[in-house]
Amino acid sequence: MNQQVGREYLQLPSSLPERVKTLANSLTETKDNMYDKAKAIEDYLGSAKFSYETQNVAVPGRNEDYVDQFLFDTMIGYCDNFSTSMIVMLRSIGIPARWVKRVYVWPVI
Repeated sequence: MNQQVGREYLQLPSSLPERVKTLANSLTETKDNMYDKAKAIEDYLGSAKFSYETQNVAVPGRNEDYVDQFLFDTMIGYCDNFSTSMIVMLRSIGIPARWVKRVYVWPVI
C-alpha cells in the first residue's frame, strides 16, 4: 500500500476518547492478524449489545464524540453508526480503513 494512502486511512481526530481505543485493543489483543482483528470488531458490533434502528437515533451533543456515544451510551444506531465505529476502531489499532457510502437514486418510472 502506498505510504500516503496508508497514512490517510489511519487518521483519527486528536479528540477521540481514549476508551474507544481501549475497547478496540481489548477486543483484538488475542488476535494474530488483521483479518481476525477486523472480524473480532465486526462480531462485537453484531452482538446483541447493539440494536439497529433508523428512527429516533440519538445525535451527539456539541462536546460528545459520535463513535464514543454510540459504543458506550446509546448502542442503538443505523448503518452510519455501525460503519463509522468499525472504521474508527480499525484505525485505532493500526489497520488502514476507509469509509464509503453509496446512494442510489431510483429512476422515475
